[in-house]
Amino acid sequence: MNREKLDDYIDTYYSEYDSVIIFDNLNDAFVGIGVGQDGKPKSVYDLNKIYDILMERDGMSYEEAVEFSSFNIEGTLFSTTEVIYLNTIQHIEDEMS
Repeated sequence: MNREKLDDYIDTYYSEYDSVIIFDNLNDAFVGIGVGQDGKPKSVYDLNKIYDILMERDGMSYEEAVEFSSFNIEGTLFSTTEVIYLNTIQHIEDEMS
């Protein structure tokens, strides 16, 4: 989904919430909207797609992408309370094999 469509979607259905965070240049990793324990909608991102974007766009290795994401995306203050990160079963199975 391109950024314009994503922004339109958020504006249409979630404009009253500032808990929906959209990261620049990570549109392909955006999965949808989830609900946190506080009842507020939160952006859901696929971690594996974030890593793929960082590797392809920025030329990072897998390890570099994981470290960069951990500190600069997942580790940001608003990100720890306003974003849900999805780690797919397929990715977990791949790591364990």
